[in-house]
Amino acid sequence: AKLKKMKVLVEVCPPHSAMQKMMEMTFKKLDAQAVEITVCIAQGGNKNVIKTMTLDPAKLNQLRAAKSDEIAEFGQPGEPPFMTCNASNFVSLLTKIEKGKA
Repeated sequence: AKLKKMKVLVEVCPPHSAMQKMMEMTFKKLDAQAVEITVCIAQGGNKNVIKTMTLDPAKLNQLRAAKSDEIAEFGQPGEPPFMTCNASNFVSLLTKIEKGKA
């Protein structure tokens, strides 16, 4: 919900959209400028990882070059998209996370 309010997340694609309110996403910077996104479902005191996505440097450069209103799809290669995000807002969020301001 927080990422939607920040206008970063546009949509969680079906069939996972039904669980969107229970989702938590964590972002981790990996070597070589890659970013790992882990999506968990939180129920009670339990968290279950349902998706892990890695954004490689090429994908990050594509996001940085995107127009301000461009929508980007996220998912694993060879699979349908898991979610869509506003590319420039996503890059802004990553910048804030790197600077410790998010």
